Amino acid sequence: MIKRLQGLAAARLLGQSFQSDGERYLRPMLAVADVFALAVHGYFFCVFWGWRIAALAWANLLGVVLYALSLRLLRTRRYGPAGLLGTAWGLLYAALFGAAGMGACCAVYFALLAGVQILVPYGTARLRTAAAVLCTAGVSWSLLAGPPATPLPPGLETLLRFSHAYLLLLGFLVGPGASVLIRQAIQQLSDARMAELSSQAYLDPLTGLYNRRYADRYFQVLPPGEKTDVVAILDVDDFKQVNDRLGHSCGDEVLSFVAAFLRQHTRKTDITFRWGGEEFLIILSDIGPQAARQVLEKLRRELSEAPIQTGDGPVSITVTIGMAPLRYEDVLGSIRESDDRLYEGKRGGKNRVVAPGVPQEDPCLLSPAAPSRL
Repeated sequence: MIKRLQGLAAARLLGQSFQSDGERYLRPMLAVADVFALAVHGYFFCVFWGWRIAALAWANLLGVVLYALSLRLLRTRRYGPAGLLGTAWGLLYAALFGAAGMGACCAVYFALLAGVQILVPYGTARLRTAAAVLCTAGVSWSLLAGPPATPLPPGLETLLRFSHAYLLLLGFLVGPGASVLIRQAIQQLSDARMAELSSQAYLDPLTGLYNRRYADRYFQVLPPGEKTDVVAILDVDDFKQVNDRLGHSCGDEVLSFVAAFLRQHTRKTDITFRWGGEEFLIILSDIGPQAARQVLEKLRRELSEAPIQTGDGPVSITVTIGMAPLRYEDVLGSIRESDDRLYEGKRGGKNRVVAPGVPQEDPCLLSPAAPSRL
């Protein structure tokens, strides 16, 4: 239940605009205090109106209006006036109760107002400390106050005693409870923001793939094991001509297409990085060199046959891929090896997969270059 409330509070806070986490805490806490006070005044308006005590009934109705006004001030971010209005009226209302001879009842209001000064930072510490001192003095004064000049009807007196006892209990549950809940919701939002920023730091904004920064971190924690993995570097052939002749926006569309294609045509256990520029690093997991070469050859062939729809019309590309076994004891050496094979493929005519121990003239690795619209 608490987790559900925390999630609802976090969702509510996320949907509103705040300038800081301090404001993110202050506004809902003031709203809780105002709604609580408004409900209390509404209840006692009904009580005193029913017992035909007009003065106290109208005083409670005025309280409903003032706390509604305080809620209105929150919408315009006038937190200081909203807090001062609620505190000032609360002190005055408690004093009215004391003057009417209901000391035990007004002590409840003073005590609840003192709690508000501690939990809700609507003003300076000096201002709230002064208000808390007044509330404490008010509690002492109200407990020493004599009986009312005009005795209350027995039924009403009993109702007020029970009502204020439960009001005190409810107030000290709602206030600290709301404070803890809102702070936890703010922490949840903060953690979510940090996670989002962290993920953004490791994602390439154009392609949505992991970037080289994440690759460095990934290789640092890559666990040693008996797995047979393969690392490959894929490079878009003649990509500079795409940018020079069709524009960088078209080049971005090509890179986005290649990234989406690789995500769609590799397994969930594989991982793809944007290595830099038009280069993509692919780690094929739990696969032998021969099977990996077949997978990469299929990727190369299908990319060469897939026209890319861009804002400048369809564009066809080819890619060259260099691959090498991934050695856990020398990950960077494995990447350099695959990079060397990539450039070997570039020198050999492009649009091919270069695998260890396989001659470039191997017919299974060569196919006619796809036409390009450059």
